[in-house]
Order: sequence, then C-alpha cells, then structure tokens
Amino acid sequence: MHYFIGLIYLRQKKYEEAFAEFRKEKELSPDDPRVDALLALAYAEMGNRDEAVRILDKLKRLSALEGHDYLFINIAAIYAAMDERDQALAWLEKAYQVHSSSLTLIMSIHEFQSLRSDPRFQDILRRMSFPP
Repeated sequence: MHYFIGLIYLRQKKYEEAFAEFRKEKELSPDDPRVDALLALAYAEMGNRDEAVRILDKLKRLSALEGHDYLFINIAAIYAAMDERDQALAWLEKAYQVHSSSLTLIMSIHEFQSLRSDPRFQDILRRMSFPP
C-alpha cells in the first residue's frame, strides 16, 4: 500500500511524503528493487541526479540477471524523468526485445508522456499492436 500512496504523492510533487511512503515500503520489502526504482524516480523528478544515478546503476546491474527484465521499464522511466530521451527509449526497446510483460504498462507511466510524440516510441507501440 505504501508503494501506491507514495506514487500518488510523487504525482502531486509532495516529495517528502512520497519518500516517507517509499521508505516504509522498503522496510517491508527490503529486497524488492522496484522500491529502489521508485526512490530513484523521485530523486530524478526532484532534480537530485547524483542520487538517482547511484540507484540507477544498481538497478542496471540487477536487470542483467535472469528474471529481472521487469526492471527495464523502471529504468526507462527514470531516464525519462531525467530527460534522457535516448536512454529511456533504448531501455524500452530492450523491454520489447525480451517481451517483458511490464511493457504492457507503457501508456500508464507518467514519465513516458514526454516520449509519446517520438517516432521510436510510436514504433514500439505499433509493434505491440497498441492503437494509434
């Protein structure tokens, strides 16, 4: 529950409240890298690039492990939040190439709004048979 409450706070740009919820979730799920991804996303949206990149590096190492391709979309969202369009799209393409089930969330992730007009994003949607 803290995960989702934190996301709501993040969308409202209530960063302190979001961090508090994400930390509570981290206590309950210390080994879940998706919580780390949320923390990195919050740091990226706040403009704390150094902290976002520190966590992002950890997530990228984990994503190389078998069964962790679900992190590709999280990594893409963090890059999108840091306005690194090419990196975000490269990670979305990786998710597509491995048929990551998390890619089905592509249209519901707020950070990808800035990518929607990009032809590469549109191409991924087309290959996934999403309506235009």
